Amino acid sequence: MDASVFTLNQEDLSELPGLQPEDWDDIVPFFDAYVCAAYCHPIKVTVGGKIVGIGAVIRHGDVAWLGHVIVREAERGKGYGGLVVKGLIEVAHQCGSSVIYLIASQLGKPVYEKAGFVSEGPYLGYQYSGKAAGLQLRAEDASMARYIVPYESAYEAQLSSLDLKVSGEDRMFQLQPFLNNAFVFRRDARTEGFYLPDFEQGVILAENDEAGIALLKLHLRDHCAVSFPAQNEAAVLFMEKIGAVQTATPTRMRLGAARPVFLNCIFNWISPSLG
Repeated sequence: MDASVFTLNQEDLSELPGLQPEDWDDIVPFFDAYVCAAYCHPIKVTVGGKIVGIGAVIRHGDVAWLGHVIVREAERGKGYGGLVVKGLIEVAHQCGSSVIYLIASQLGKPVYEKAGFVSEGPYLGYQYSGKAAGLQLRAEDASMARYIVPYESAYEAQLSSLDLKVSGEDRMFQLQPFLNNAFVFRRDARTEGFYLPDFEQGVILAENDEAGIALLKLHLRDHCAVSFPAQNEAAVLFMEKIGAVQTATPTRMRLGAARPVFLNCIFNWISPSLG
């Protein structure tokens, strides 16, 4: 029976629990958000009217991310994953995306390679089981901690500029709803880093190691998990120093010409769907 690719709509959400991977967060709220957001384009692959695969394109200007690419467990190995990826690539190109990114699991990586994606390196996941007291700043760290302040609207321009420089993406519209509870590393009237605890996994970007590690310590007072590119050697050394255990190692992949991205400045990712 032939497979077909369609836009995924609100009425399809009730069928998505049947595609839920066991070790993932509930996928329905994510696709509900994808359906409602103008910058997102969710699709489905159906066979005989039954959804066998899903995924979404998330657009940031001329950059696109592929997220939540899933094939129903009983239908894997039949080429439907490739159809989902092909459909998403077509949507992204139709929307004017010149480069497409994704974070690939070991299971999905061969599918993306077949579609032309190349690796930009692994993301390293770490789990920290220590108590918050173990991360209280030592005396020599106090000078760094004092530069972390709550976000104010006056900092938005510099924060936006820093995010654009590090990520190479025009995505401030997606960060803005989470700025009210953000923290920034401010020194000499400059924003050197920021932490958005309410945005997905708690994104941390910083232009230097001092700012990044200080914000990472703040994150770890209330959270036990982080993930960042392997190129961030300062974050790797810090997590190993505090005895964190390395967990998953998904791969950041790209389709299209490389562009300047400072992966060493990412101290915690947004999510597997946004890097």
